[in-house]
Amino acid sequence: MSTMRVELSDGNWCEVKARMTHGMRLAVQQCLPATSSIGSDGSMKGANQGDMDKANDALVLAAVVSWSYGSVSAEVLLEIPEEDYLGILRRLDELYSSGPLARVPVSLLEKPSL
Repeated sequence: MSTMRVELSDGNWCEVKARMTHGMRLAVQQCLPATSSIGSDGSMKGANQGDMDKANDALVLAAVVSWSYGSVSAEVLLEIPEEDYLGILRRLDELYSSGPLARVPVSLLEKPSL
């Protein structure tokens, strides 16, 4: 499978799968309630922020083949800078936006201001 390099902050990088796979879609769907769907405006309906966070993490972990942070794992994912996490999600949204429930819209990725 072909990959694409995503440049991140401070010289960091990751390699992601260039195309959505069936397993990636399933990993995302398993994190969302069965009643969730993508609305006509691109927003996720029927999922709360916790569901979305889990789905985003599942997508990143399924899509990233390698990165400059070491092993691709949930533990390492929690330690990467937020700007890099969002950068990866934005790139994945661009790459995978054509399939049904194949993406989590970037508009939902931004964390609310506290």
